[in-house]
Amino acid sequence: VTETMPFVSREYSDQGGRDRKMLTKLLAGYFISHQNIHLLVQVKEVTTISDEQVRAELLVAMAGKPLDSVSQLIDYRADLHHFELTFNKEDDAWLVTAGTWRRASHTDFL
Repeated sequence: VTETMPFVSREYSDQGGRDRKMLTKLLAGYFISHQNIHLLVQVKEVTTISDEQVRAELLVAMAGKPLDSVSQLIDYRADLHHFELTFNKEDDAWLVTAGTWRRASHTDFL
């Protein structure tokens, strides 16, 4: 969590009512229950909102073993998620200021 949170704005909030502190607790719980996490990320779209704000749509597969390709998603029983994140430029760094996520299916990755 300590390596992840520097990328999250102190002003973070999401539609689930979570703030930065609540997100920290959520991630800590996930990291505790999953000792090894390997990610396979597909960037679906990045949209520029302004010079200071962008929105990114991502598909993320999370598994206990390294994922080299989409074909391994079923074999490794990866957790699949669809993220929509908003980034604001703060002090020359792009930080996550808002996010939504939901479960995804393996067909979303194809």
